[in-house]
Amino acid sequence: GATMPKRVLVAEENWPAGEILVRFLRHAGHVAVAVRDGMMAWELLNQGEAFDLVMSDYDMPGLTGLDLLRRVRGDERTAKTPFVLMSGRVTVSSRDQTGLEEVCAKLGAVFVAKPFFDFEELIERMLGATVGN
Repeated sequence: GATMPKRVLVAEENWPAGEILVRFLRHAGHVAVAVRDGMMAWELLNQGEAFDLVMSDYDMPGLTGLDLLRRVRGDERTAKTPFVLMSGRVTVSSRDQTGLEEVCAKLGAVFVAKPFFDFEELIERMLGATVGN
């Protein structure tokens, strides 16, 4: 059956990667809003724009994906919004060896190691949507 289109916020500094994700989401019938950094993502959320899912890269200038996740979880308006944190690294930083997967689990988010190629599986898992039916 057709599912209602979902609104997805994509925060991704690396544009080829962001573009692939946006194209995939749109192809699956969703509305994708793309921004290049965490601050822009937070501004949209803070202005009251509602999203069914936030997909954020970790390494971004200004506000990292983890900072964004913490803000999202700390605000009652967005606290329940599903969140995917994508990163090419697996720990918080070279100084902080805490696993990103562990941090995400505590914050009720899904960690996805980059590069990842099975967009379809991820989108279905997060949005419960089946592509092209």
